[in-house]
Amino acid sequence: MYTSSRFSIANQTISIRDSLPFPRLPRTLALCFGRLIGYSLLMGHDLIDRRSLELSKLVAEKIRQQPELMDLVRNRLERTLSEARLSESSKDALREWQKILSTHSLHEVLKVLTEDSDEGQRLRQSSPFSGILSQRERLEVFRRNELSYHG
Repeated sequence: MYTSSRFSIANQTISIRDSLPFPRLPRTLALCFGRLIGYSLLMGHDLIDRRSLELSKLVAEKIRQQPELMDLVRNRLERTLSEARLSESSKDALREWQKILSTHSLHEVLKVLTEDSDEGQRLRQSSPFSGILSQRERLEVFRRNELSYHG
């Protein structure tokens, strides 16, 4: 039988059992395995949003230095929208980006991408800018954010 450990962070009660990525594993094993694959037990929406914003700022900087990367973004967006397996709600979110890309200047697109607001956060949840950053660049942001969150 597994028990839930509960603790409070910023007046929110969190159940470790509910937060684990592998709820059927014994608690200690699940925690160790989760850390091994990069799952952060205490990863809340604030960390995810902060990390997403930081990744987007790196993407924007890279695109400023290499504007031709926008062709990659547009092509990938077109390909993704043509996939039959994609849900209509996902397509709607990507169509919103498609409209932004087609009606705004590069400067305005990058401003939208890096906007620190609820709207910017919402749009980043369906960002078509995947593949711009290298795996190394992404992992560095993940590590930096997890360290700042935990330590």
